[in-house]
Amino acid sequence: FRIELKQNKKVNEIIVSFSKFKSGISSYIYDVELAIEQMKYILNEDEINSLKNIKQNKKEEFFYTLWENRDPSPKTEYNELMEEYFKRIEYANEHFSGWEPGWETDQGMIYILFGPPEEIQRTNPSSQSSSTYQIWNYFTISKRFVFVDQSGFGDFKLESPYIDAGI
Repeated sequence: FRIELKQNKKVNEIIVSFSKFKSGISSYIYDVELAIEQMKYILNEDEINSLKNIKQNKKEEFFYTLWENRDPSPKTEYNELMEEYFKRIEYANEHFSGWEPGWETDQGMIYILFGPPEEIQRTNPSSQSSSTYQIWNYFTISKRFVFVDQSGFGDFKLESPYIDAGI
């Protein structure tokens, strides 16, 4: 902003910069309504039921309460867990979008919940199968997720979440 004050032929000018930052909210969040929807992977049944009954004008307050309860270090200015969660959503939207937003895809969901896999194995279509597979391995937590793209358009669906330990 440029602020100019004129008084008796004297001009005083100040240039002020600011950014939109709301304490207690991730810099990746542009719409609290959407952010609440994107929390579907981590909300428990009670929270989902509460959300269904909450009035529109109380949703933002409810959102803050949800994250306040999940804050790993409440004495800091921002919630590191919230920042990481919505950073993963941003990544999922950039890398896994297809027919739907990346955060709603199977790969997006797994990425949001578990972060980047430690190893990705990819297969190419063969004469026996026209499907492409990706296997995401999380060795540290003993999980493996198999995604298959049967259409050939990069729309990978979670085929078997239970190989070696699953969800």
